Amino acid sequence: MEFLQLTYFCDAAKSENFSQTAKKFHVPPSAISQSVHRLERELGTALFYRDANRIRLNPDGQIFYEEIKAALSLIDRAKERLEESRTGISGEIGMFIGTNRRSVILAIESFRSVYPQVNFLLNHSALNDPLAYDLVITHDVARCAGMEKRLLRREKLYLAMEKNHPLAQREALTLADFAEESFISMHAGSSLREITESTCKQAGFFPKFTVQSDDPTYIRKYVELGMGVSLFPGISWKGQFSDRVILRDVGEIYRNTYLFSHHFDTQPTYVQRFTEILIETFSRESL
Repeated sequence: MEFLQLTYFCDAAKSENFSQTAKKFHVPPSAISQSVHRLERELGTALFYRDANRIRLNPDGQIFYEEIKAALSLIDRAKERLEESRTGISGEIGMFIGTNRRSVILAIESFRSVYPQVNFLLNHSALNDPLAYDLVITHDVARCAGMEKRLLRREKLYLAMEKNHPLAQREALTLADFAEESFISMHAGSSLREITESTCKQAGFFPKFTVQSDDPTYIRKYVELGMGVSLFPGISWKGQFSDRVILRDVGEIYRNTYLFSHHFDTQPTYVQRFTEILIETFSRESL
């Protein structure tokens, strides 16, 4: 079983025509046909249905094709990585980061340790034109309509309050119990702010925002000072509060964070590499 033989087989399975595969590789059609026949003899089974002017994978051929296609893809990737190590890989990734900034920074750090010549253009503020970026990380599905998406993280939101808050020791709490409280949150348009508003409305009240900040560090600090309560994402902000803060479950409140792209499979190699590292980082941090 040879590499070129497997390459011929996969291409013929895709084109469903030996002549087209022969034309692509600049060999006679008989060379493709004979190569496939030798492969079938070696495997002890036919791989194609053969009609007058067409070939089609049979069930055994489909099984073999899926596995060999994956194997050839791994070989191609290994060759690409080897070439990258020789010549270096460079480029620029434009990215909007609307949520989970800490996880994204960890992914960038890992990526840059391997691909230091790839630069980033990053925006954390306002998502005006999603199509202007290679990658968009946000909860806002409507804003990115028409783009491909992958779920990066689904995380539960909890309520944080100063440990001496009158409700801190109550056993069972709901969001409605905080209808008269001051709320601390991020700016209008952020995922945390939108979820806070929508879930409070579902609980029968509109939250009174007394502190708004673009920096989660200050939000956590104001909660520690007892200046209000805040909903917070359980994974993204895990371990970020001091022991002066009590964290409570107030219901099934979740935030989904998505990765959007024009088309993941046609992005430059370095963007695809970063996407893989990004997804792996989010997955590892969610455990």
